[in-house]
Amino acid sequence: GHGPIGLVRRGANARERMSALHPEAVPTLSDRFDEEVEQAVAGLAEPIAVLPGGATMSVSPTAALVAIDVDLGLGTAVRRAKAPAQLEANRALLPALCCEIRLRNLSGAILVDLAGMSARGRVALAPDFVRALAPDPLAPRFLGFTALGLAEILRPRAHPPLHELLAGPHAAGLAGLRALAREIAATPSRPPVLIVSRAVADALRHDAAALSDLADRAGRNLILQEDASLPASGWRI
Repeated sequence: GHGPIGLVRRGANARERMSALHPEAVPTLSDRFDEEVEQAVAGLAEPIAVLPGGATMSVSPTAALVAIDVDLGLGTAVRRAKAPAQLEANRALLPALCCEIRLRNLSGAILVDLAGMSARGRVALAPDFVRALAPDPLAPRFLGFTALGLAEILRPRAHPPLHELLAGPHAAGLAGLRALAREIAATPSRPPVLIVSRAVADALRHDAAALSDLADRAGRNLILQEDASLPASGWRI
């Protein structure tokens, strides 16, 4: 029969999906990344990413769409160059830009404002957009350019994008646990105490894997102290 529209059941979260793909792996609050990987992971949490040739892309999610602005940055010589050089500069950065879209799991309507070039001149990059998007398993569609020269991409939303996952109490709690794990590694006698908001405390109490890993590192169970003055995603050591 037919009933009211609503959530039937919540799907697996990112950690559960990763565990299903790699059942032999043990979930951990890893602080053992090498510096290059650590910087790459941290960079995905930032709204600005570096692209080839010194260019940058700025990601601005809104309720209706995701806007991406490309800036050639320090490449002033290219910025002053004629249309062919600007065309090649934008063409060279498209694979990296589309890779950032995939890594950040940006979805829904995505508008890209390329660097320089007239709206008419950008049309020549349509095949390059299609090729750059082709490796994406979610098969995003390049829809063309608007009258203002903005590239339109439609990428299916299968799971929340990274910026949403990193904005909630659970992500904040995991960041607090990683920081506490580093403190305990440096000072083993340090009490495993984390001061958190009610929302962060509730999120962590539902993550048995993270709490168990922290307990293994500290030799004692985590002590959560709630502080009502902290914001929803707030924590401190």
